[in-house]
Parts: sequence; structure tokens; C-alpha cells
Amino acid sequence: MDETLARALVADHLGVAPAMVVDAASLVDLGADPLDVLALVLRLEKAFGIGISDAQADGCRTVADLLQVLRLSLNCKTEAVSAGVPAGARV
Repeated sequence: MDETLARALVADHLGVAPAMVVDAASLVDLGADPLDVLALVLRLEKAFGIGISDAQADGCRTVADLLQVLRLSLNCKTEAVSAGVPAGARV
């Protein structure tokens, strides 16, 4: 996973300095309301070609949470591709 890209997307989306996007940073403290988090998750899904469930997105409170969900979704995608799931299928 390109963590630098993910952090850059978070910073750009929330309009904060990239240096503020540290693991312990609360998304709320970075200025995100629940709608911002949803839009950010959609942006990350598009950028990384993955799907993140609503339940996973709802559990994201910090940058670390968001990155962990992203890692898990990317791992699921990799496993699905290895298992022969058709390209474009939502995993």
C-alpha cells in the first residue's frame, strides 16, 4: 500500500498540512464530520480500486484506523484476485 499517497489524499481532502496526518490524529480534530469521512472513504476506494464497507468506515476515528481499514481492504482484494475472483468484482 502506498501510505504516502493515502496520507496525501487525507490531507488534501480535509485541507490540512500533510504533517498533521499522523496515526494518532483524530479525524474530527482534523476537521472531518461524518459526511467528510464518508467522502474521504469513497475517495480512497476510487484511488486504490477497493471497496470499504460502511461498518468499516463507521469505525474510523483516527488516521491509523483509516489506514488499517485501507490495508485490510487491499489485502482482501489481493486474496480475491489470487483466488480467481473476476476483475471488477467488489470484495
